[in-house]
Amino acid sequence: MKQILISILHSQIMEITKDPLIVNVADHADIVSVLIAADQIFAQVKKGPFPIENLSSLLQLVWNPREWNFYDDVGVEGRSSDGKWLKIRADLSLNLPPNSDIKLTPDAGC
Repeated sequence: MKQILISILHSQIMEITKDPLIVNVADHADIVSVLIAADQIFAQVKKGPFPIENLSSLLQLVWNPREWNFYDDVGVEGRSSDGKWLKIRADLSLNLPPNSDIKLTPDAGC
């Protein structure tokens, strides 16, 4: 198991989480596994329905299931614990190093 920090930089999500979510995932986890784990933690933290109308999860906010990729307007930033950039958008199956810091910005205008 490894820990990954993930932040969803959206005002309505940040009101609930305040800080990055710390998720525990399998040693071979990629970004999709991290998003699923973050959704599970977010569901425990939030009170009531998902805070963004017509959506029910973090994954639905940032992930395009038809193209199996992030939505085009989602900013994706990832760094390993030693500060190296992680090319998450280019390699969705990238085995994220332990203690990576992931930041996703919905509606970033990318």
